[in-house]
Amino acid sequence: MNSIPLTAIITLALTTSATAQAADLLSPDSMGQITSVNQLRDVAPSDWAYTALNDLIQRYDCLQGYPDSTFDGQRPLTRYEFAAGLNACANTLETLLTDNADIVTRADLEILRRLTQEFEAEIATLDSQINNLESRIDFLSDNQFSTTTKLYGQVV
Repeated sequence: MNSIPLTAIITLALTTSATAQAADLLSPDSMGQITSVNQLRDVAPSDWAYTALNDLIQRYDCLQGYPDSTFDGQRPLTRYEFAAGLNACANTLETLLTDNADIVTRADLEILRRLTQEFEAEIATLDSQINNLESRIDFLSDNQFSTTTKLYGQVV
């Protein structure tokens, strides 16, 4: 019987407290089902995230690639995509925890509860910083230089 690493459970608990709206960006219609990280032609074993991607694909079956067999790991991730991916992994972990309830001990749950409380302030701070940055980006977008403005001048 495979045990679920405590770090995966902790990561899930810490990230699920952040709020995000889920979108259908990672649906099976837009993504291709893969069974191995080696099927992604833009992910090499030397990449820093290779092991994490491999675990999410093979152990937890909660990550998919694009239909062109790429992961596109250099592209920025939207909050919608994060929420959809997190939801897929959370559902998989929930199923694993339910099916293997005897693996997680009370001590593990107490550690998880303590860590969640310990990092609650940091998560709230990060959420606030993200909201602040989004507000600043919106302001810059709304007040950007007009593309229809014509400047006149002369070089001296």
